[in-house]
Amino acid sequence: MRSLDFSVRASGLQLRALAVAGPRLAALCSLVLPSIAAAAVVPARVVLQSGEMPAAAAVVDVGPPFVNAGGEVAFVGNLNDGDHYVFIGNSVVWVGSDDLAQTLDAVEQTMDSNGAGNFVYAPDIDGLDGLYTDAGTLATVGQPAVGFAAGAVYSFHGGASMTADGAIYWVAGIDLDANGSTDTRGFYRTPDGTAASIELLLAGGDMIDGFIVDDDASGIDFFYQVSEDGAHRIHV
Repeated sequence: MRSLDFSVRASGLQLRALAVAGPRLAALCSLVLPSIAAAAVVPARVVLQSGEMPAAAAVVDVGPPFVNAGGEVAFVGNLNDGDHYVFIGNSVVWVGSDDLAQTLDAVEQTMDSNGAGNFVYAPDIDGLDGLYTDAGTLATVGQPAVGFAAGAVYSFHGGASMTADGAIYWVAGIDLDANGSTDTRGFYRTPDGTAASIELLLAGGDMIDGFIVDDDASGIDFFYQVSEDGAHRIHV
C-alpha cells in the first residue's frame, strides 16, 4: 500500500489531498474544503488578446503593459507573420514593417510612451541591437558611446523608458576597445528624444553616497525608475 500526495483545484484555490492506494483500493482521506466566497465581478475590459487581428496579422503574444503619463496602456508584442506591433491606448500605432528602409525585428518587450503620441522600444535594427522611436532610429550597437573616450562604442541598448515630456532614458553596454564585448555600462538620457541630445547620466566607476558603481559589464542594472517630471530617479 502507498500514499499519493496530489493537488485539487476548486474555484482558484489549490488544495492538497492525500490518497491511499492499494490493490483495488483508492480512498480519499481527510480532505476538508474551505468555504469558497462568490467570485467578484471586476469592472474591467480585455484590451488585446492572442488571435486578434489589430493589424494585417494575428497577435501571437502581449508584452508586459505600461501606463504612460496620459493614463494610456502601452505594450509591444509579436504577430504571426513574423512582424511585431506597438500598442498604445486603444490601438496598434506601429508595426515593424512600417519602416520600409530598415528591418526591425527581435523586439525587446520593454517600451514606453508619454501620452502625446511619442514612444520608444528596443528592436534589432538591420540586425543590430538598438532603440527605435516614433521618429525613427535613436541608437544602435557600434555607434560611438557618448561620454566615453574615443574608440568606445555601444555594445547593447535596453530598458528604455519615457517621461511625460518625451525624454528617453535607457541602459547601454559600453565596449571600450571595440573588440565586441561589453566592458562597462552607462545610463543615458536624451531630453528631446533625438540622438543629438544624448547625454551620459551614470557610468561604471562613478561614486554614489561614498560607494563606487562597479565598473564592469553589469554594474548598472536594468531595474530603475524615473519620475514623470524627470526630477527623481532610483537605480539598482
